[in-house]
Amino acid sequence: MKGLAFISKRDGWVSALLLIVVLGWMFREAWAPGMVVFSNDGPLSNLVAEYNQRPSAFLGVWQETQWLGKANGAAPINLSWLLLSVLDPVTFAKIYPFFTLVFFGMAFWLFLRTIGVHPIARILGSLVAGLNSDFFSYVCWGLGPVALSGAFFLLGLASLNLTALRPFWMRFVLAGASIGLAVMEGFDAGAILAVYLAIYAFFQALLTERCVKRGVLVGTVRVVFIALIAGWVATQTLYSLVSTQVK
Repeated sequence: MKGLAFISKRDGWVSALLLIVVLGWMFREAWAPGMVVFSNDGPLSNLVAEYNQRPSAFLGVWQETQWLGKANGAAPINLSWLLLSVLDPVTFAKIYPFFTLVFFGMAFWLFLRTIGVHPIARILGSLVAGLNSDFFSYVCWGLGPVALSGAFFLLGLASLNLTALRPFWMRFVLAGASIGLAVMEGFDAGAILAVYLAIYAFFQALLTERCVKRGVLVGTVRVVFIALIAGWVATQTLYSLVSTQVK
């Protein structure tokens, strides 16, 4: 019992360590020299291509792989691209899948903490999230941004649950910024998750306000405010998507 009490008081560190050990073992072959994780949607050849070099990629990318090429918009200034800017392409290809799943697992741990889940359940929950077959398969296919998009979505939900945060509107700013980052990482996946977060924020207001009419009004205002913050954070990505994907 004393051991469980010790773990419960340090469940965040235990969760992080468990994720690092388990996922580190699963991706162990990538740590060997000359080896990287397979990536269909983000292969190493694409990472080292001239058109993806920073900082020019942040101004616009013309992908020269199909006939005359195609416009890919500007590289978003998000966590994935910032990490790629700090690391060399080989190191990035080695650790990126591992990093995204650890980040997702810890985001789920934080969400569980904000809703009052028991520390032991938080430890197990974060590990289950990191090994979730849906996100795990996305990451192994080369779509690490989908896992990061899910992680920022969870951070947005966690922000909405911080009712003790002052000033009170700061949690909606954090939620909006989080879902904006989710859109910058996951594009369409982030947009879908943004709808789920809006529904969560709206019903949270309905459940906390005594009057239904006031709950509807407060929920609507919160959703609009969160959407404005998210749109402002993701402005660069939204502009690139509209200018290159909408016909």
